[in-house]
Amino acid sequence: MYFASPDVIKEGSTRLHKDATSAVNLLLYNLKSDNLRGGADWIVFTAEDTPKLIEFLRKRLGREVGDADPTQGGRVFIDDTLLQELRNVGIKPFCIHQEEADAVFIPAGCPHQVSSRPYNS
Repeated sequence: MYFASPDVIKEGSTRLHKDATSAVNLLLYNLKSDNLRGGADWIVFTAEDTPKLIEFLRKRLGREVGDADPTQGGRVFIDDTLLQELRNVGIKPFCIHQEEADAVFIPAGCPHQVSSRPYNS
């Protein structure tokens, strides 16, 4: 079980990482305010794109990630600017907008991140 508050500063509720096992993430409930609902935005990369993603992030972020694997450890959050740069070099993630009662399946070894949307987005 995971609890997240809205990502109002756009740094991610869960930063970029990958898991050793597959997981199904079900959004059971989200708080509502004035009948407006939040949700979650997922960015998921394929396991096949992971080597290219790591190389890109090491070049682009330099000292910020050093020699470490930028898809581990929760140090990196892919913002809209980085996302567009990745698309420009042929790395195309799945962008999933999750609402209440939606399930998101993440295959083992696929880098991913989550941003909980504020109520009015």
